[in-house]
Amino acid sequence: MVGKAIRKFGGDENGAIAPLYALSLFGLVAMAGVGFDYARVMALDSELQNAADQAALAAASQLDGKTDSIIRAIQATNATFAASDSDFVNTTRLSNIDDDSDGETRPITQISYTFWEDYVDDAPVNVVSEQSTASNAATKAKVVQVAIGNRQVRYALTPIVGAIAGTAGATAMATLTSAYCKVPPLMFCAPPGFDADDYLGAGLKLHSLPNTSTDSNPGIFGFLDFPYTRPAGLSGNNLTTSLGWANTNENCTADEVEAQPGVVDKQSEAFNTRFAIYQNGIPSCMSDGSFCSAKNLTKQTVNTKTFTNLATEADAALKTCTSTGGTSGTTIATNPDVAPYINQPAGYDVEGCLLAGNCSTYSRIGEGWTSTQYNAYMNFYHTGTSANAVFQANGYASGSEPSRTPTRYEVYKWENADYDNRVLPNQNREVGRKTELRSNDRYDVTIYCTAPAYTDATQLAPSSVKDRRTLTIAAVDCTDLHGSAVVDIINWVDVFLLTTAQPNGNEKSFYVEMNGEAVPPGSNNSFQGYTKRKAVLIR
Repeated sequence: MVGKAIRKFGGDENGAIAPLYALSLFGLVAMAGVGFDYARVMALDSELQNAADQAALAAASQLDGKTDSIIRAIQATNATFAASDSDFVNTTRLSNIDDDSDGETRPITQISYTFWEDYVDDAPVNVVSEQSTASNAATKAKVVQVAIGNRQVRYALTPIVGAIAGTAGATAMATLTSAYCKVPPLMFCAPPGFDADDYLGAGLKLHSLPNTSTDSNPGIFGFLDFPYTRPAGLSGNNLTTSLGWANTNENCTADEVEAQPGVVDKQSEAFNTRFAIYQNGIPSCMSDGSFCSAKNLTKQTVNTKTFTNLATEADAALKTCTSTGGTSGTTIATNPDVAPYINQPAGYDVEGCLLAGNCSTYSRIGEGWTSTQYNAYMNFYHTGTSANAVFQANGYASGSEPSRTPTRYEVYKWENADYDNRVLPNQNREVGRKTELRSNDRYDVTIYCTAPAYTDATQLAPSSVKDRRTLTIAAVDCTDLHGSAVVDIINWVDVFLLTTAQPNGNEKSFYVEMNGEAVPPGSNNSFQGYTKRKAVLIR
């Protein structure tokens, strides 16, 4: 019986799986623990990769080829992403080990950098420096790699199988690429080897020509063809009146921008609103600053007062800019039929070679306001003012003033610093007159009067808008550029508007003064800010 019972028990398979489950439970728990903790390491890896990406973009944004670019690149990341007291410090929510011995488990503080000259065939080339701030290296640095030091996370379940902690780290590489934002769609053809700072104070004649023109002399202006959002409440084609706008451009382009040459309807009239001249249905000053006027309107456009059929020449001599009666109008002081009668500077003089078209090989670029022109203007409008006083008003310390002649824009800013005493007294000052004897022995007289001050306060630009006498425009390499094509933007230039645009004629020209390379406005979101570069991740 006993033997039979033993044989029956040994052959009974009921419940045989339970020991297997008990044995496999250890493996199942270990696998679940590994999966859970692996997911935590992957989450930590994602956090660190995000930090690396942001740090690389911040560093790349400073790689502008200047001697301090590497210093600024490291500062940009350290100040924003790697300081435990930063407002925007990157932290990891998962790291729970103080593996960098700083007393903190969460802030991401271990960052290292490597810089290269270029990125070719999906790889960086020519290492520049690693943790270097040498200026000669900084000018070459175009690509940056940021490495986030490894951080650890203590496992919750995996220790069952013997592991204690997991480690994660991250790297990211970034560079700069071209982009154009918040600029007027305006360009001009620059001469070979153009450097904006070499042309400080030089005059430039800008003009548009018919679409059939193949003229590529410096000074042709055209339009960059990119998305451009017109001011709210303004109807019409996007480019029709854009030179009068003051809104920000909401769109940015990529690397390539095309030129849109030729005359665009009403651009000259829109441009002239900056000088409080309104023609051909151009809207009045808008709340955002579009079509608004500058405050100081000193320019080559003069007011005219004409009196006819006067009895004697003495009667004509008694007439002044403030005499009542007569007929009022405006004219350009540089017009050939007017210029012979102008005997005082009518606004900021334009270089004579620009007017004659014989400045140099590139005849549309002048050589700057001469000391003779400057002295004539200042002696007539601001007697007794020294050049050093003008320089000091522009930020130069006493004793460090330049030896050159002040530019027209520097005089303009000096005038605006005390508008009531430096601009208003020059309103309606006589700069010339034309007296003619009629066939009936009576006299006609036309008096040419300055118009530096606005007459209608409702046309003034709000203080939040960039000065309406300045523009930031693109200097373009026009070699072999004909018609609509991709342009090579060499530089951005700040210019000061000297004269109004002539709405008629073959060229529709106006004159500006170049004031060097355009300065980005930093955090200021005002119109005409720009960025020529944008940081992008490579890998």
